[in-house]
Amino acid sequence: MIRLVKKSRIKNNMDFITVTVSTVFSSFVSFLYTIFARRFIPPYEYGIYSTCLLLQTYVAYVQCGVHNAYNRDYPQIIGTGNIDKAIKLKNTAFTFVVGVYILSSIIIGVVLGIIFICDKLSSEYFLGYLIVLVVLILNTISDFGMNTMRMNGGYNYTALVTVIKTMVGCTVGLIFIYNFGYYGLFLLPVISALVAISLYYKRVYKGIYFTIERNILRNSMITGLPLMIGSLIWTAVASVDKFVILG
Repeated sequence: MIRLVKKSRIKNNMDFITVTVSTVFSSFVSFLYTIFARRFIPPYEYGIYSTCLLLQTYVAYVQCGVHNAYNRDYPQIIGTGNIDKAIKLKNTAFTFVVGVYILSSIIIGVVLGIIFICDKLSSEYFLGYLIVLVVLILNTISDFGMNTMRMNGGYNYTALVTVIKTMVGCTVGLIFIYNFGYYGLFLLPVISALVAISLYYKRVYKGIYFTIERNILRNSMITGLPLMIGSLIWTAVASVDKFVILG
């Protein structure tokens, strides 16, 4: 028994170290990427890029706390051994969250298109917002895969995926920034998310079915909404400087 406890502690410590090292390394590479990007992108265009990212930040909250509830409830259900319920929760959360983001992106895209046609929005902003909506969907799928993988105990694999997607995304992103400027900025999150999705496919997405259990969805909304509201308030406070600048 004592040996099992020691082995479990050693494994947990190794998982923690691996995830931490991969996160720090990826953050450092992303930091270098940002320095390079700002060197080749004029401040005005980089400002447009930063503004477009605000759309992604706040549209992410249309999921009504379902994703928040999933990240909290899924490991607890797995821990109880109720695999059938865990699978239903995973299918419901994935279907709803991805579906609501796709629907929201279509509606927002139509509204932006009307504003653009009325000549009230520049092409840089219009295309930037549209790409950000695509990035939102891809990042959501990617994050869902990462979180699920970690909750299933695959910390080392997620650490490897984090490093790979960062290296590939930054490399391709730098090439496109150098050749295409402003629009190359949006390629990093797109490529990174696609790489992560491809690597998580067999281990996470392959067993997901697009189904929704109404009782599970209702319970996730009720219990997840307070978590989402707290996160929204924190996000708003953290980004208040950007609103002041835009104002």
